[in-house]
Amino acid sequence: MTWQDAEEALGDAVEWLGALGDREGAFLAAGRSSSWPAVLRIDQSDYPDRPDPRMRLSRRQLEHVERFLLASDAVFLAIPEAQRSLVGRVLIMKRFPERSGGFRWRYVREAMLRVARDGERVPAPEALRKRYERAVGAVCQRLNAALLHRL
Repeated sequence: MTWQDAEEALGDAVEWLGALGDREGAFLAAGRSSSWPAVLRIDQSDYPDRPDPRMRLSRRQLEHVERFLLASDAVFLAIPEAQRSLVGRVLIMKRFPERSGGFRWRYVREAMLRVARDGERVPAPEALRKRYERAVGAVCQRLNAALLHRL
């Protein structure tokens, strides 16, 4: 699995989690507190405006969301806790760039500044990019290790 594959799989999981309806959300609610709270705190302004943002997810999509984000051993846990919010924000901004006028790392920093706590330092755009790449790299390594164990 490549770095791009890992990023795409994470992006799918984030998008599908945001699109879960109440029925599917109830099915997955038990694991929600384990690995996802940092990303759920992202302000709603980064989500797209759609008349009906809910979609019906297949069983495969639900299992993907569970495996990547909600399970007690979720793939998302390979990302250091301090970087989870950054990864979630970047994935959403990359999936829905029309909300921020296109995807730019400076837009990521500006969005993080809006939600930063008093006195919290937000790194420069280049530092954010490097942290994101390392975090997705950790996910890629975890996925490749899991593939090796299956063989």
